[in-house]
Amino acid sequence: MAQYYYVGADNESHGPIDTTQFVAFGLNEDTMVCPVGGQQWVRLGDVPGLANCLHSQPQYAQPQQYAQPVNNGVPPSSNLVWAILTTILCCLPFGIVAIVYAAKVNGLWAAGQYDEARRAAKSAGTWSIVAAVTGLVVSILYGIFVFFAASASMAF
Repeated sequence: MAQYYYVGADNESHGPIDTTQFVAFGLNEDTMVCPVGGQQWVRLGDVPGLANCLHSQPQYAQPQQYAQPVNNGVPPSSNLVWAILTTILCCLPFGIVAIVYAAKVNGLWAAGQYDEARRAAKSAGTWSIVAAVTGLVVSILYGIFVFFAASASMAF
């Protein structure tokens, strides 16, 4: 079922909601809507077939309220630079995971999924740290191994 963002009485975008929830959220033909993944806001009454959703639904006594994500206007740091550096210099597998999370941040923020964008940024940072620590531990263990191997070969 198609989902839409809508502009509420507070002039803020809300959603996404599906067409079965239009009446519950008090939408009418003059409400501005934008389909998920779309880029253009239009009047709900101007979208063919959507106006029918306002008349074919039962009126709910109490609309369900959803907590709206907080957007303070500044997207979180994606930690992409750290993810790339730890991939190249430290630990490839964990660095790739960090890059994947870092690549999601800006797209989620642009889609209005602010909490998910913050979680992805935090995960990218965490995986970058894991990759750096793993690379450091492996380097230290390798150095110890080389030291003992060189010591053992000199003993003979």
